[in-house]
Amino acid sequence: MNKILAIGEALFDFLPHKKVLGGAPVNFSVNCVQLGAEVTLLTRIGQDILGAEIVKNLHQKGVSSDYIQWDQEKETGKVMVNLTKSGEPSYFIKENVAWDYLALDHNLLNNLHNYQVLYFGTLAQRNTVSRQTINTIISQFKGIKFLDLNLRNPIIDQQIILQSIYQTNILKLNLFEAEYLINHLNFDRNLSTWLNNYQLDLIVLTQGEKGTKWIDKTGEYSGEISRAKKNINADSVGAGDGVSAAIITGYLQGLKPLEIIAKANKIGAYIASHSGAIVILNQFQ
Repeated sequence: MNKILAIGEALFDFLPHKKVLGGAPVNFSVNCVQLGAEVTLLTRIGQDILGAEIVKNLHQKGVSSDYIQWDQEKETGKVMVNLTKSGEPSYFIKENVAWDYLALDHNLLNNLHNYQVLYFGTLAQRNTVSRQTINTIISQFKGIKFLDLNLRNPIIDQQIILQSIYQTNILKLNLFEAEYLINHLNFDRNLSTWLNNYQLDLIVLTQGEKGTKWIDKTGEYSGEISRAKKNINADSVGAGDGVSAAIITGYLQGLKPLEIIAKANKIGAYIASHSGAIVILNQFQ
């Protein structure tokens, strides 16, 4: 079985009508487990009720919590999520919380060779402590590195964004993030040029209801756009994390790009037809 290490924020999203487990690394991890991978999550949570809930949820969903850290002083992360009439989310992310202080675990460093993929993002690098820990792990990891850019306001320092892109093999981003790189960091409007410019093997561009685009050195691939009937209170929270999970599990299985994109589009649309970021994906196994 393929083994994935995911690093970053673990938190609860507080939506208008309920509280749900969240954080892109958490959503990604749960989805990857559902799609057949073995996943370990490295994060930090507070010694509080929400932290205990996160661990309980991860155990129930089959994500390894062997490297989860408990913080004696900082509380578990929280995000206030507001939704537009169409279900598009905006986020207020509480700062100075446990996952901002991710410590270096030397036992994990000694076991990095057990993992085929390292998943990381930029949000968890907003604090110097976690950023240094993440960068040390990245520098010692020899497998596939998957960066989910996941830009959130306030946008993280541009040098951190650039460094993260230079450190990865696979870059996943959405249309807003692509425009940000083009307009603020002088990236070429032709995304395929990024492959050589930033030593990337693959770019995954999520385009909302237009589906996902796969860009590698053999060309660009776009699968059939998928639609799903929306439930009451449906939102698009976590849809991109479902796409990330479909991309990396399909990549590890050696599937062809069009096969991977087709599944990614279906999963993204299915999650967006539900409320919250984590839904049961039994039909996609």
